[in-house]
Amino acid sequence: MTRPLTYPTQDHPGARWLVSRTVHPRLVHEAWDMGCTAGIEVGHHFDIVHLSARAVEDGIVGVRTDEAIRSAFLTAGIAHGVIASRRRDSYTVLVPPGTARTWDAPDTTGTGADDPHRYLRAPHPRLREGPGAFWLLPVPLGDEHLADPALLRSLLVPPPPAPRRLKWGSPQPPARA
Repeated sequence: MTRPLTYPTQDHPGARWLVSRTVHPRLVHEAWDMGCTAGIEVGHHFDIVHLSARAVEDGIVGVRTDEAIRSAFLTAGIAHGVIASRRRDSYTVLVPPGTARTWDAPDTTGTGADDPHRYLRAPHPRLREGPGAFWLLPVPLGDEHLADPALLRSLLVPPPPAPRRLKWGSPQPPARA
C-alpha cells in the first residue's frame, strides 16, 4: 500500500486556502517543495491587481524599505495577500473576484477570469522576504481576507504636492487673488 504524498505546505492555513482554489493542488505543492513559484488560476475565487512600485511608493516619505511599504498597505487597511516581485518593481494584491472587470486605476492592471493570462505566480506561503518574489503581507486565510478594492484605491491616491521652497534672494511668486 502506498502512502499519499505529503508536503510541508499542507499544514499552512494560507496554503490550504490558495490550493483549495486549484484543479491540481499536488502540482502547486510540488512547485513550492522545489523552491519555485506555483501557477494558480485567478478569476474564479479571487482576482489580482498588479501595482507598479511607483504607484505604491510615491506616497511614502523617507526610505522605501520593505517595512515602510508594508506599513503603507497596513495603514490603508490591507492586511493580507500582497506579493512583492523579485525585482521589487511591482506588487500583486489579491482582491475579490470580479474586481478586474472594473479596475481602471493608473499604473495598475487588473487580472481576472476574462484575461487570457490569468495565472498568479505564487511564492511559497512561508516566504516572507527575498531573494525572489515573496509575500509582503501574509497569504489570505479565507475570502474575507482579500483586499477591499476601495481601500486599495485609497492607497494609490497621490499625496498632496509639497509646498514649494524658495531660494534665498529669489523673487516671491505673485499672490493669487
